[in-house]
Amino acid sequence: MSFPNKVIKNQRVIAFDFYDGVIEGLASSIKQHGKCYFKLIAWDQSQDKRLYIVSEADKLKYDKLLTLLTRTQEQPSTLVWFPKWYFYDEDDEQEANGIIEFFQISLYSSKLLALGRDICDNSLRIIDASNQAIDKLNKSLRLDKPEELSDWMAVLAK
Repeated sequence: MSFPNKVIKNQRVIAFDFYDGVIEGLASSIKQHGKCYFKLIAWDQSQDKRLYIVSEADKLKYDKLLTLLTRTQEQPSTLVWFPKWYFYDEDDEQEANGIIEFFQISLYSSKLLALGRDICDNSLRIIDASNQAIDKLNKSLRLDKPEELSDWMAVLAK
């Protein structure tokens, strides 16, 4: 099932990885009802269209990570924040790393995909992948780089 007319507004992104656009991070409003963690899994040859896997982020963990990051730096008012990965102490850093690992693991149980120019695209198309796509999603998450978007066309057509 897809929702091509769903528009995402007032989105804020915390970017943890970047390559010609945000690859992995947290977003405040990919889904209407909560914060989400996302990772790029495919793009077209010109990198103009990107496919992300998205999972709902635990609000308490999201807030805790934000608290840990803002102890040593100010959160900007810009749409995308690229936080520096340094912390008040080692305990804070370990806790932040644990939260990110928790979010990354949560992607393996998600079937929610987002397709658009980038994660901040107001016309981002939200797609609920079929159960048959789970193996493909899990394989993509284990790769070090995004796959070709053309390899995902069968999944996106459903």
